[in-house]
Amino acid sequence: IKYASASEVLFQFRQTEGKHLILIADNGKGAEPSDLYKGIGLHNISARINVLDGRSAIHTAPGQGFKLEISLPFQ
Repeated sequence: IKYASASEVLFQFRQTEGKHLILIADNGKGAEPSDLYKGIGLHNISARINVLDGRSAIHTAPGQGFKLEISLPFQ
């Protein structure tokens, strides 16, 4: 809310094909993809996902909101 100016946030958790799937999305102002890793927050998230042998993808653009998709194998 603080940075995205979003009015809606979606959290979705699913299990499929031996994986935990997590989706976090908002309808906020979005961001330039080149600006995503200027702070420590997404670096920390990526590091933790990698330790768990997971994968992540970020989809965003100015005016297009933000979406983080995370896939983690069952442990």
